[in-house]
Amino acid sequence: MQHLNYLIKNSMNILTEIIEVSDEIIDTLKEEKFFEETPFINELALKRELQKHMQYNWEQTNSMHLNDGQFLEIINDLIAEGVSKGLSDLIESGHIQSAVNPDGELCYSLTGKLLDI
Repeated sequence: MQHLNYLIKNSMNILTEIIEVSDEIIDTLKEEKFFEETPFINELALKRELQKHMQYNWEQTNSMHLNDGQFLEIINDLIAEGVSKGLSDLIESGHIQSAVNPDGELCYSLTGKLLDI
């Protein structure tokens, strides 16, 4: 039972540390205006992804820290998701139309419908 209590306490400590470190990363990115300059990344989504990957690292390597490649992969995945969602929203709203050209490539064009900003 004592070993189980130790594991639970240790697990809670690392989860608290992961939350604290991810909060620090987000705060630093805010200070550097990262979210203003990278509009396709949602702050909360990035925080969740950081925490998820940090916990996975901890479980696999006993280190929660992400290397540059892991961090950039998270960023690139979130940008791709944001762009894809934004494009899908514009297609659904009728602002952009898509078609396949003779080479089989997907092409997009504006429909001329005004955007409500």
